[in-house]
Amino acid sequence: MGSRWYLQPEPILQDPWWQVAYAYGGSSLPAYAYALNNPIKYVDLDGLRPGDRFSGRWAANRAAVDALDFINPTSIEKNWEYGGEICFDPVSKEFFATDPVTDKDPAGCEPQKSPCPKGTLRYGQYHTHAAHDPTAPGNEKFSISDKFLARTSDPPFNSYLATPAGRYLKYYYQSGNITQLAGPPR
Repeated sequence: MGSRWYLQPEPILQDPWWQVAYAYGGSSLPAYAYALNNPIKYVDLDGLRPGDRFSGRWAANRAAVDALDFINPTSIEKNWEYGGEICFDPVSKEFFATDPVTDKDPAGCEPQKSPCPKGTLRYGQYHTHAAHDPTAPGNEKFSISDKFLARTSDPPFNSYLATPAGRYLKYYYQSGNITQLAGPPR
């Protein structure tokens, strides 16, 4: 009889806010709380995979930087562009990034191949510009096609970029402005 209990998800662990409150209260969490009590389905071998959820001020930017910081070193090492989407969950009011994808091409990738899950909304896309090429100064900024895609998609979206020099940029499709974002602390 007791063995069946261990095969069922622990209902209280399904609520991430309970986990946060429990941790802030000074208590340790059950062993599989990090994976919503399902370590077979939710695997993150090194703990660095994009997908952390962010809320509050600048949440979309933080989700983008989380993903870009994860994949940019690989992009530079392999000389391939990577990308994914920045998603908004209207139920939890949180932003997160999808896993990065690549076409194994230094000149482009298709972030939409890693779409936002059902029930969430695409807020933007993120991508890298592969390894530094001194003959291609455009690697350190959004390309014309990057901006065009962001403005003309249905619906349009903000775009995020990690450059070979390690800069994080955001393109605002509504105004056409570009800002540099701060990366995570080192």
